Amino acid sequence: MLLIAFACLLVLPVAHAASDRAPPLDRAYRGIEHPIDDTLELRSLVGDSVVDTSSDFAAALAHQSEVKSQEDRGTCSIFSTLAWMESYLLRNRLATRRNADLSEEWLQYLVARDSAEDGSETAINFAMILKHGLARESALRYDGRDWSSKEQRDRRYVRGRCGYLPRGRRLKACLLGHFDPEALDWSDGELRESSAAPLLQARREAARFLKKLKSTGGDFSRRTTVNTVSEAKRLLRAGIPLVLDIDFYYGAWNHQGGEDFGIPSDDMKWEEGVISYPAHGSVDRKKSLKDLSGHSVLAVGYDDTIEVEVQSLQEDGSVETLRYRGVYFIKNSWGTRSFGSKFRAQGVKAPGYGMITQKYAHEFGGFYRLQLPESSR
Repeated sequence: MLLIAFACLLVLPVAHAASDRAPPLDRAYRGIEHPIDDTLELRSLVGDSVVDTSSDFAAALAHQSEVKSQEDRGTCSIFSTLAWMESYLLRNRLATRRNADLSEEWLQYLVARDSAEDGSETAINFAMILKHGLARESALRYDGRDWSSKEQRDRRYVRGRCGYLPRGRRLKACLLGHFDPEALDWSDGELRESSAAPLLQARREAARFLKKLKSTGGDFSRRTTVNTVSEAKRLLRAGIPLVLDIDFYYGAWNHQGGEDFGIPSDDMKWEEGVISYPAHGSVDRKKSLKDLSGHSVLAVGYDDTIEVEVQSLQEDGSVETLRYRGVYFIKNSWGTRSFGSKFRAQGVKAPGYGMITQKYAHEFGGFYRLQLPESSR
């Protein structure tokens, strides 16, 4: 068992000003593979009455960890990837809620060490996990401050960790990952005597985690992409969540960062966690491309019957009322007090969650998972 085994251990891209209504985003994603929507073909083969139109949202919530906040860092894909891993541990009884809290700080360090740029993508995150393993939050706690910002760079704790490095790629990686990127390869003694000493326990836990992960019999040679909509919905009905990486359109999300480009936002839709669609001919569709960003969330369910109605400001100045049927339920990493603070689905309140139209997710997003075995429940 992955985390039960831990019980024997010691316990630049897009950079918007962080606020409740404009949390930081990821850089634009490079390799999203959009799912093929084969549901119409499926319905024609088996009939509408045989096709499930929704998953059980309440049942999915029972196997999710707490909603977290990435705070001032563009680490959404780190949080969504670890939300997926935490859910795997919980639904397969490999950990309890108390010890299923994984370290985003550790995974972000691994990613920043190899890329030296802010942001990541799910496929990269999964590759880092399979190479280095994971640690618990208690071994290396998350620091939500953006050390690369002007406000933070001169802080004493930042200088202590990164100030001895010359300008260049290594310094940038340190500011993004909060530790010298070369420290991962230092001996235990070298780590213990350095400013990167907090990595020591995390590295030990990660090695044990990796050993247990590889003993599960997972097929790590298979791709992590979920290629079709029918497969994505089948997995969600089975209680298996999926990471959703998606191109970010400010108006569809009602993110205040779009107001700099004249893209309006709706406070009520933001609090309700409703994410619509960047309509053709809309201001959102055109102007979000001027600062294209990415965001990553955890899809935990779907409902084909829910209809989302929005007012869309068009480029010609008109306002159109548009409706989209079918949504995915998502777990976000922006805390619980702002986005989705009033979210409710299938009669269940879930602050910090939201729902995104399937049209948006299919056209601009991609679904991902690791091929790990599921225990019978």
